[in-house]
Amino acid sequence: MATLEDKSPPKGRPRIDGDIAYQIELLARTQRWTAAQIHRHLKREQKYQGRVPSEKSVQRAVRRWRKRDESGRWQLDDYEDGTARLVMPVVAALARHSGGKVTSVSRDEARWIARVREAAPDMPLWPAFLVAWAYQRRTAEGADTEDLDLLLGFAPWESLEAMHTFWNWVQAYRPNWFEVIRSDRTFASGEKTWGTVTTATAEGMQIAADIALERGFTAEPGGEKFYGVTIQLEGENHETTRSE
Repeated sequence: MATLEDKSPPKGRPRIDGDIAYQIELLARTQRWTAAQIHRHLKREQKYQGRVPSEKSVQRAVRRWRKRDESGRWQLDDYEDGTARLVMPVVAALARHSGGKVTSVSRDEARWIARVREAAPDMPLWPAFLVAWAYQRRTAEGADTEDLDLLLGFAPWESLEAMHTFWNWVQAYRPNWFEVIRSDRTFASGEKTWGTVTTATAEGMQIAADIALERGFTAEPGGEKFYGVTIQLEGENHETTRSE
């Protein structure tokens, strides 16, 4: 999970970069992938080269996620003040996104889904689930939620202009929500080089990038570049959109 603070891991536990931790939990939650499947996926992704944790580290991260929510499965008879009306469309979005692998949410997730949709009723359903899920995890850990709060406040899904405003504000006032990481790469020819990967580490920004990609919002008015991960190798910039 991406957090806003670079907290040191417990002694003896290797640190997992925020964007990778986010992917581990996301794939475990929404695809029901095993730790081995997740590890293989991360190894195949070029942007994670040189940063992929061991399979045992992935296993520990998945176990921590599974232990975090023991509230039980949400069902219609858990109805509270219109919660069902807000939750059911998100459950359907989760079922579509997971290809039918996940068709339910927990009681605690349902409460957060209802809160997020009350605060942002026009937010797309899949991002609404991701935001609710992030709030649930952050609250359980006592972690900061500023990036999520501002995502809801700026509402970048409403228009390209709103997305520009949100992205530019974050770059100006919260540059720590991005991270520049060294990346060692080996090409098919056998040539080895290194470069840097600039990626959003705050979940609010990762979710905003997903929304921009899904809606076709470009990073420059009239341009072709999407909000996403910037890879710099040998002095050349290559923009890659988020594919996960």
